[in-house]
Amino acid sequence: SMKSMDHNNMKMGISSTNVMTPVENIISKKFNSYEKYEEYAHQIMMADNSKYLTNDSGNIFAVYMTLHHEAAIITSSGIKDITKDPKVADLAARIIKAQSTEVQDMQELIKSGALTGNDSTSFQKNMETIMGNMMKKMKLPSGKLTPDQATQVFLENMIVHHEGAVEMAKAYLKTGKNKKLINISKNILATQPAEIKEMQNLLKNSR
Repeated sequence: SMKSMDHNNMKMGISSTNVMTPVENIISKKFNSYEKYEEYAHQIMMADNSKYLTNDSGNIFAVYMTLHHEAAIITSSGIKDITKDPKVADLAARIIKAQSTEVQDMQELIKSGALTGNDSTSFQKNMETIMGNMMKKMKLPSGKLTPDQATQVFLENMIVHHEGAVEMAKAYLKTGKNKKLINISKNILATQPAEIKEMQNLLKNSR
């Protein structure tokens, strides 16, 4: 059975992963079933990371996109060892590689304190809205999944997840000034729509 990832009505566990968690700690995280990877990814995205936030739109984007990427990395790490479809395993490995690099870049920016001088009163609300709408479209599985069921959940949720990243990147490009974050946003727009189509095709072929 499935339920929507509506964080307003869900009892959240405390995520041990936050914005500044090293990527290797996320990749090495292991659970005994795929639904636990999805649940943990949800906890990452909805955990309180307000201590890292400022009013700067670059900082806000980096914090929210880091959490977003960390969630993609954890579910990709989970499905890579569970799926029977080598094309899905390959896709998951590519997601981990690309998004791990971007997480490290964004963490360095957040830590450096360089993200200043571009304050926005509305940008955080915009990021919250995009993340919230994305979560409502994603499904949280309950009960043990077969490898094929897990693969389907991964693809369906990652399509929605990528769509959210694309929307966040477009929002930042309208207001952003940090060159590294602009390049990350442009890279998301250059790669993730193609991966969405790839995942849609994989879903069609699996049915």
